[in-house]
Amino acid sequence: MTLKMKSAVFDKSVRIWFELYFVLVVIGTLLINRLPLLLDNRNPLYLFFWFVAMVIGCLKAIRVKLAVDSEYRAVEIVETRRGINLYLRNYWRPIYVPFKWLKIKQSDENNDFILSYDKAIQFRFGKALLVSGNQVEFSEKYFVFEEMSDIFDVIANLQKDPNVVIDYDKLNPVEKNVTKDKWRTAKFFPWILLGTSLVSVILTAIISDEFFSPSPYTLQMETSLNSPNYHRIYDYSKGMTISTNFYKFKILHAYKVQEADTDDDYIVLNINAKTASEYATISDGNFMSFDNWSMKAEKDSNEIDDANNNEDLVIKTHGRKKGVINMLRSGWDGSEGNDNYTFNVALKKASGRTDIVYAGFQAILSKSKHEDTSFVLKINPNDLEKI
Repeated sequence: MTLKMKSAVFDKSVRIWFELYFVLVVIGTLLINRLPLLLDNRNPLYLFFWFVAMVIGCLKAIRVKLAVDSEYRAVEIVETRRGINLYLRNYWRPIYVPFKWLKIKQSDENNDFILSYDKAIQFRFGKALLVSGNQVEFSEKYFVFEEMSDIFDVIANLQKDPNVVIDYDKLNPVEKNVTKDKWRTAKFFPWILLGTSLVSVILTAIISDEFFSPSPYTLQMETSLNSPNYHRIYDYSKGMTISTNFYKFKILHAYKVQEADTDDDYIVLNINAKTASEYATISDGNFMSFDNWSMKAEKDSNEIDDANNNEDLVIKTHGRKKGVINMLRSGWDGSEGNDNYTFNVALKKASGRTDIVYAGFQAILSKSKHEDTSFVLKINPNDLEKI
């Protein structure tokens, strides 16, 4: 004798769960994308969030599939008439609860039944394992009350006398609440929505990143950031993103090169920039290199190099001289209609770690609303690529 859940109600609850899951993973992806001022390299967070979300979704889908494969069973009286197989606590496999460990009572507030057990047995890999006790509530939402009442009355009688005569003809339930559309059943719908979720979050990340631009400068920003000491400091990693008030910089590559005539070491940064500010104008003079940056060093102009010294840098590659193309020169004005620009800047390399500064404003002066915030990019020699 078996007690089964209402299949259509169960399927509907599963659909609601996975529809909410879909909405949350898309919203989570959007929120991660909108954190540029707090987290500039969002890829690890994306991967962690998607991995956790997919693990949770897949585990839920597998549990649901196994519940459907068991034909929505919840409680099953075993052939020996001395216990039950309980499915609700663990969809992976049922647990066996002998009658002597089992207690059943009806809720005083409604028609629900509460099944509690002191301990149970789970058969796994050919071994019987003892599991701790728990309780399960059988709600009229998921079960037909008459069916619950019948099977729990039978269990109560069997607890008293395993040999009691049971008229099974009167206890055979007929499923009336069946889902018509096969694709909407709990067995298939979770996997359809999981696949849709994976595609959707990836497209959400790509599209929102493509159309995202930093927030325009506001008076609130001017109040909170109008300080000559405002520099954000980063450790370089390939493909990282750095946001300032006016720009979203993506550091595509950092190359180590040698000047063709002097063999001096230089760093060439390959950068993509997006802007959404009417004040955004950038030139090679905004970039400097230091062997050990400090605010004082920048104010005192103690940099190793300034990028406007290297607009026509000629490097040596594979024994041949070659000019660096697409160098940022006199400037790029984002208000001219092109809000996305990829360029190179070249700066002398320090003997050890090189600190490259994007100076959005002059360190010796107070920053006005027409000037950007600054950042310092710390580059270790081992992180540099070779051409």
